[in-house]
Amino acid sequence: MRLLFTIFLVLGSSAAQAESAAVYAKETHSETSSILALIKGSLSSSGLSPCPTPASSLVPKTEALLAILKEHQCSRLFIVETVRLGSKRVIQLSEFNNDQPQTIVFSTRMSAARVEELDLVIPRLVRAVLAKTDPRSTAEVDQVTAKESKAWRKKDGEFLIGGSIPVGTSFHQNAKPSYGIGGLLSYEMEQARLDASLVGQFNSQGDELWHGGVTLGAAYLFNAGNTSPYIGANLGYGATWMGSDVNDANFGLLLSAGGGIEFFRLYKARMLIDARITLPTYQLGGQLQPILTGMLGVMLAVN
Repeated sequence: MRLLFTIFLVLGSSAAQAESAAVYAKETHSETSSILALIKGSLSSSGLSPCPTPASSLVPKTEALLAILKEHQCSRLFIVETVRLGSKRVIQLSEFNNDQPQTIVFSTRMSAARVEELDLVIPRLVRAVLAKTDPRSTAEVDQVTAKESKAWRKKDGEFLIGGSIPVGTSFHQNAKPSYGIGGLLSYEMEQARLDASLVGQFNSQGDELWHGGVTLGAAYLFNAGNTSPYIGANLGYGATWMGSDVNDANFGLLLSAGGGIEFFRLYKARMLIDARITLPTYQLGGQLQPILTGMLGVMLAVN
């Protein structure tokens, strides 16, 4: 019995401590109810439960507002303002001090080129106000406005084509780094990428490692933002020659794994910084010779 009482007490205390938010508009128009609903839904997704509000969505006068906030125990207060410029909508969201409703805690705004972009803009705007940051930092690949993408919109998946400059070396003690050139072809989704690559590493003088291969693979991207770390693995076919005391050449299957960072994912041009360990299944000089390769790549979306 005492255990049950303790559980109810903890649950009641947690509920009492949960934050709730009141949301009002400075003006009303045909889109106000939809905008408020999107804001409340985004706040709920962030762990803030909407407070009950009167039938009118307009922000009440100070005395009435304080009474409502106190009655419903609203811990946070948000007020939205919409500026209509033809088909364009400028949405400003502000958080006010719920004890002093005339004091702004944080305020920022975003533009929607048309009404259909409101469901992209408002969740980002809410995240920006809660984090007290610039809305541009809240962009993800499925939430890019027309202004940000400059008439190029993200797709569910897109083809990328580009090139790379690999620099690599063998783990052999006498191996020297070699550089080269590569071609890249990828199909990228929100958090996954399928890759095909053609890479060759060589030096014009003092060669200690020549290596080339054609590989197919996949990568997992850890977020949908403008800059995303990733990990990946590839399987392919290649050939390697090593000088020094090895002085041997062979060819066969290649296995590689590694990762890197992809930059500018919200735009048409991309940049990759990648590092891989490649393990040939064939031997050189009587043993396996793993190869460590770093790569700088540039890709362009073609769809």
